[in-house]
Amino acid sequence: MLLKILLVASLTGFGCAGNSKAGAVDQSGSSKNPEVAFVKAGTFDMGISGGEFDEGPVHKVSLSDYYIGKFEVTVAQYKRFALETGRPMPKQPDWGGKPDEPVVNVTWTDASDFAKWLSEESGEKYRLPTEAEWYFVATDGGKTITYPWGEGNPSANIADETAAKKWASKYWKGTDDGFAYLAPVGSFDGNSLGVHDMGGNAAEWVSNFHYEFSAEKQDDPLGPKKGKNKVFKGGSFRTNAWYSRIAQRNFMPVTFKQDYLGFRIVKQPKTQTD
Repeated sequence: MLLKILLVASLTGFGCAGNSKAGAVDQSGSSKNPEVAFVKAGTFDMGISGGEFDEGPVHKVSLSDYYIGKFEVTVAQYKRFALETGRPMPKQPDWGGKPDEPVVNVTWTDASDFAKWLSEESGEKYRLPTEAEWYFVATDGGKTITYPWGEGNPSANIADETAAKKWASKYWKGTDDGFAYLAPVGSFDGNSLGVHDMGGNAAEWVSNFHYEFSAEKQDDPLGPKKGKNKVFKGGSFRTNAWYSRIAQRNFMPVTFKQDYLGFRIVKQPKTQTD
C-alpha cells in the first residue's frame, strides 16, 4: 500500500493520450451553478479481478438516483466560491488557470467545502460523488469497459505526443490530443450520460475514505466513517494507461494537492435525504 501511495505522488513523469475532440463547452462562469446530468438508479459490478491489491473483488452495487456534474469544476466556478467566502484561491499552475479549465491544486477539504457552500448558496444539496457513484458514471452506466472511453486509443486529455514535446518521458505513442497540460472542460466527447472528462484532464476527489472491497452486495455505499486517506479517481493529463483505468484507486490525505487533481460535484434529488 505504501508503494502505491508513493507512486501516486510521483505521477508527473507518466502519460497517456486522447484524440477524439468535442467543441469546448463554455464553463467560464456564465452558468451560476455547475451543469449536471441525471443518473438513473441502477445495479452494476464494481471492481475487477487481477488488478492491484485494492481493486477487487468484483461485487454488486446498487445506487439510487442522483445528478452528477457534466464537467469538472472550473477555475471560474471555484473563483466565485473563493471571492464570496473570502478564502484564498489555490495557486494554479503557470501554464494553467484559464477560466474554463478544471481548477486544480485543491485539497479534499477544499472540494468538500465548495460543495457545502454551493448547497447553502443554491438551496440544493451538493456534495462530492461517492467512489461508487463516480465508478458507475465512468463505466457509462455499468458497462464492462477498461477506460471511460471504452477500449483502445483514448479520447481524453492524457499524456501523448503533444505532452512528449513539452515534458512527458512516458506517454501513449501514436496519439495526439493537442494538449500538453490541462484542457478546457468539455473538449472531448462525453459518454451516453452526457458526462465529460471522466478519464484524463484532471483526476477527481471522491467523498469516501479508502477501504478494502468485499464480495458482498452494497447499497449506496458511503465507505468507512473514519480513515487516513481519501480516494481520487480518473487519471489526468499526466497519467499513463495503467493509472487511467476505471478500476484504479488512488488515495491520499485530505491535505494533499497537485497540479493534476481537481473534482466534480453530485447533486441529490430533492426527494432524497442524507
